[in-house]
Amino acid sequence: MDKGKWEDAIYALEKLLESCPGHAPAHNNVGILFCHKGEKEKAFFHLEKAASLNPENIAYQKNLADFCYVELKRVDEAVSRYRKILSLRPDDTEILLLLGNIHVELKKFDEAQGFFHKVLEIDETNECARQMFETLKDRQQKERRTSEEAYSEAKLLIEKGDLDGGIQRLVELTQVCPEHSLADNDLGFLYYHKGEKEKALTHYERAVALDPGNITAFKNLADFYYGEVGRAEDALRIYHQILVSYPNDVETLLALGHICIALNRLEDARAFYDRVLEIDSSNAEASKMMEALSRHSPGGSSPPSPIQLPLDPHPLKSLEEYRQYARSMLDQYQARRRLEQNLAAQAGTFPIRLEQKDTAKEGTFTAPGFCIACNTQVEFLADFHYALVSAPDGTIAPNWRERLVCPKCGMNNRQRLSIHILKEVLGPRVESVIYATEQETPVYKWLRKHYPRTIGSEFFGARRPLGSEDRNGIRNEDLTALTIPDLAADFVLCFDVLEHIPDYLTALKEIHRALKSGGSLLFSLPFNPNAAENVRRAILGPDGTTEHLLPAQYHGDPINGQCLCYHTFGWDLLEQLHDTGFEDAKAYFCWSDKLGYLGEDQILFAAVKSSQVSKQAQVKGPNISFADRNSPRSRKCFA
Repeated sequence: MDKGKWEDAIYALEKLLESCPGHAPAHNNVGILFCHKGEKEKAFFHLEKAASLNPENIAYQKNLADFCYVELKRVDEAVSRYRKILSLRPDDTEILLLLGNIHVELKKFDEAQGFFHKVLEIDETNECARQMFETLKDRQQKERRTSEEAYSEAKLLIEKGDLDGGIQRLVELTQVCPEHSLADNDLGFLYYHKGEKEKALTHYERAVALDPGNITAFKNLADFYYGEVGRAEDALRIYHQILVSYPNDVETLLALGHICIALNRLEDARAFYDRVLEIDSSNAEASKMMEALSRHSPGGSSPPSPIQLPLDPHPLKSLEEYRQYARSMLDQYQARRRLEQNLAAQAGTFPIRLEQKDTAKEGTFTAPGFCIACNTQVEFLADFHYALVSAPDGTIAPNWRERLVCPKCGMNNRQRLSIHILKEVLGPRVESVIYATEQETPVYKWLRKHYPRTIGSEFFGARRPLGSEDRNGIRNEDLTALTIPDLAADFVLCFDVLEHIPDYLTALKEIHRALKSGGSLLFSLPFNPNAAENVRRAILGPDGTTEHLLPAQYHGDPINGQCLCYHTFGWDLLEQLHDTGFEDAKAYFCWSDKLGYLGEDQILFAAVKSSQVSKQAQVKGPNISFADRNSPRSRKCFA
């Protein structure tokens, strides 16, 4: 490399990587060489590999971030990687200056000013940071004076009855100061009263996005969703977010009760009206609604589920139960296979043998079905990526579990099924506290939308403090050492995670600790239904080295790229759940062509934390997802 013989250096490094694929310095160096040659795809692959193999090496992280910013022009990705470097080295003035300049280019001046201020806290003699900080400070003060004057002018015009003049002034203000959330909220209010609903919605949504602490804007948006465009679920979600921060806000509780009645969630409505009467026993509206609910449903029974397609899961608790079940299903298994073969034949290349696997990856096809997450009929998308051998003759079948995807929500087979089991078998309430061991997935987005007290996390290891969140709100948790309090969650959801944890039994104990009495764990993992015992594939030594007992197997991960699989599980997992303190542990075997749960039986596990605990332990767990904010303001314009 030093003598400029790049081709020879690349050849030598690639030979080294053939024998030592985990050699981070080699990946870093060959990535730099490919960058010099202009081979960007190869450069990115090796630079990213080096950074993932040694996430604490600042040089590797900088090389990758610089490459994303300079060569690939992926500004958002570069910013994210520079921020990760700051989490490892908070006083790195070079990175702070770079982030400041990038945010100036992005016209995010407040954030840019913050980076330059941080540099000056570390090194008050840094002239570059001081000059940029002062420039941005002057700009901010000038904008503030201008925006305050414009806002006052708009308010005065409205008070004089010049509605159009006030709107025009507010529009001009948002063009000059695009982050002025009050102006957007007021524009939403004014356009609504003019009957221009689309414009009103646009400005309400923008006000909420700009200032998550503006409760007036949140209430305005929720009311608009419910009353004007019929988006009751979205209104419910917003009001729940408000309620978590302001649990005694009567206006919010009443609104939630009314929306729940519209959605036929009568038990939830009762709970909200009850809460109003606990706060204000003389509240006439809540009393009237409770009386009406009593007449409507004297027995207090829950409304029927709106889902018309039954899931029909088969709960099994032992290897013997599974063997009996499998024998009874032989004819159905053959019928399922014929149906799946007919679907796969749409790709034009089925049946496919193992030696044809690589050439068949581009073959795509669709399968009709009902997506439980989207609550609508769709054409699921499928292909032959990660295809599996399905017959003794070497014929392969699609990986239905991972590659049968809804085109609307982006969830695959197992993700949609996990939501289905959660809704139809475990049955959380809207206000349930749910902890999910994922946060960068479609599943988490769906959970947050329908159960606002959901929190999620990803695993960043020692790169960030446990329990901390980055600027994007992504939380770092280690499942063997959760920062979540005791008795905090009604449900814990853990999908395809436990197999990647060397000490998964400690993880199960932590989950048990975090669950409330009677709370449920729902999870999935690699499972061999014909095996009585778990299989250990690899061992992590005390020095951090890995001993592979079986060929290494990796699964995809949204944060770390790939994760090593340490275990494959058998039926003794259920015994281990009981030993940990869970009860009623079972495996749900599911298949449905109408719901898009194809392939071998899709399997999810559920277990319940014993309710035999002391009265002290039955106290409702703390809210673990939201911090306190200022008290709400009444809904109005110019609040």
